[in-house]
Amino acid sequence: MSWYQGEPLLDLLEKVDIDQGKQQGEFRFPVQYVNRPNLDFRGFAGTIGSGEIRVGDEIKALPSGKTSKVERIVTFDGDLPSAFAGQAVTLTLTDEIDISRGDLIVKQDARVASSNRLLADVVWMTDER
Repeated sequence: MSWYQGEPLLDLLEKVDIDQGKQQGEFRFPVQYVNRPNLDFRGFAGTIGSGEIRVGDEIKALPSGKTSKVERIVTFDGDLPSAFAGQAVTLTLTDEIDISRGDLIVKQDARVASSNRLLADVVWMTDER
C-alpha cells in the first residue's frame, strides 16, 4: 500500500516483547489442567501469567474465593522454591480445595474484580468486499 511508510507487519510482530511488564504485575495463574495421577497428589498445572509465587504463599482460587497455601511448586526438573511469569509449573496446596480448569489462582490479598461483560474490537479479514 503506497500510503503506508512503516516496517512490514511481520517484522513488527517478530519484535514485539510479549513478556514486557509481567514480572512487575500481581501474581496470576490460570489453571490449565488439574493433575491427579493418584490419591496422594493433586496439582494445578499452567503457565504463570504474571508476578511471582513462593512455597508458603497464601493463595485464593477464583471464582470460589477459597484459600490455601502453596505446598510445592513442581516442574519436570524438580521442585522449585519460587516461580515467576512465563514458567510452566504445577502448584500443590496444603488444603484440598475445589479448583477446576479455567479457575484463576491469585495471592490471598489480591483484589480482583469479576465481570460477565467483555469489550472487544474484532478485526475480520476476507477477500470479499
